[in-house]
Amino acid sequence: MLARITRLQRLSDQLPPQWYGQDDQGNPIYIILHKGFLSIRRGGYGGGLESAQVGDEIYGRQVDVSWDPGYGEIKRLCEDEVGLPEQDYGDTETGESLEDTVQEEHSGRAPFKPESETVGTGPESVARADMADSASGETREGTRSSGKAGNGGTGSQGRRGPGGPDIEGLIRQWTSSVSAAQERQSFNDRSSLNRIRFEKLQKVKEQDINRRLREVLGSLFTNGVFEVVLWADNSYAVPDSEKLKLVVLRKDDPALIGSIMRSRGVSARVCRNTLLFLLPSEQDRRWCVNIIKYLLACEALLSDKSLALPNEQRTTIHQEIQRLETASGESVRRLYRFIRIPTHEGYRTSDLGASGPQAPGIGHQVYERLLRDGDIVERLDPLEIRSRYLRGRAYLSTADLYRSILTTPGEPRLARRAALAESIQMGVEAGIFGIGRLEGGTPRCRQFLERAPVTLEGDEVIVREGLSIADERVLS
Repeated sequence: MLARITRLQRLSDQLPPQWYGQDDQGNPIYIILHKGFLSIRRGGYGGGLESAQVGDEIYGRQVDVSWDPGYGEIKRLCEDEVGLPEQDYGDTETGESLEDTVQEEHSGRAPFKPESETVGTGPESVARADMADSASGETREGTRSSGKAGNGGTGSQGRRGPGGPDIEGLIRQWTSSVSAAQERQSFNDRSSLNRIRFEKLQKVKEQDINRRLREVLGSLFTNGVFEVVLWADNSYAVPDSEKLKLVVLRKDDPALIGSIMRSRGVSARVCRNTLLFLLPSEQDRRWCVNIIKYLLACEALLSDKSLALPNEQRTTIHQEIQRLETASGESVRRLYRFIRIPTHEGYRTSDLGASGPQAPGIGHQVYERLLRDGDIVERLDPLEIRSRYLRGRAYLSTADLYRSILTTPGEPRLARRAALAESIQMGVEAGIFGIGRLEGGTPRCRQFLERAPVTLEGDEVIVREGLSIADERVLS
């Protein structure tokens, strides 16, 4: 049994469904069902919801259920590996919060009140409120509600966004884990410590976030089938070659995609059927950016030599960085999930969906999805070669066949050049067609019902079956 959860409470009646709870060891638990992926995370002892949201994932699985299956179905799905209570705890409608209850038990102090209820006028209060607004991407007025718990309210559940950590809450949780005695030793008071942490967050620049996002994204490509082009911003950045190319864009940009498909710089593009595009899901961007932003702030705090951080605090921050590094990889993978595939008629989009922390690299996932859907083939069926390309013809140049596959969007994409040569060899051995050469403009069959070398070059041709079988092997 991975964990035994003793208390659990649904955070709100909004989607995606999320629960917060506690296991039998006193560790905080966070459960979310997001786009068909059920994830259960566990934070450190004494932590709250935000600690659990960026904690270690102890259970993750793609499941085939409705958008909001209900608690009973969630319990059934994971009952063999994670023990859940018979029913969830309390009722968010009454205003009773399991998070507040757990915090009060651990700390012996009054539950934390949201900033919307205790906004002050000092610089720290303004900084905290502004930072929370920046993390959520909403105005301060836009985040107020009647107090009912929910993804956008100001009750005890309203400080978090769907599917991602709330930066302001993470800082508060981090601060609360340090004893007052340690704080007095290194800083004047809790306000100074909070202010320094907020300053680090505020100093994180957009270009630094983009730089780290690109680094994480690049590390997720381990499959060698594709030539990966990261964040191309013009057509010349994408090579025009026979190798399959996965062009990863910053955003869905139809004009840029069209430009890349038509040309490379000022030259017309030839190998158009080797292009595939990987695009981000904009609804997952904020979660990804928030995780990376908080990671960079933690790194800046740990590397600041002017701060006399006690060893216990440094250890805590280092552990937080490790968790966030894992979370950043998962968030970038979920951000880049849409494949734009050129077809005869235009384009088709395939959704990779959510995946767990043990999922293979993005390149491997893209390849497996396209292979499953028939957009990439590891070998052409010789019967398809005859029916699709040799129909109505006495012969066909193998070089022309290979060129047509490379240049015509929507044709079967070959994982490698040798795949076509091997497919033709199989067809010759099976007697589906023969192979030979053009001699003086006349095709001559040289091999039939035997293994033959295939070069896909020059005057090499495949010859239809009837001509290959005939005693006279010259087409007049």
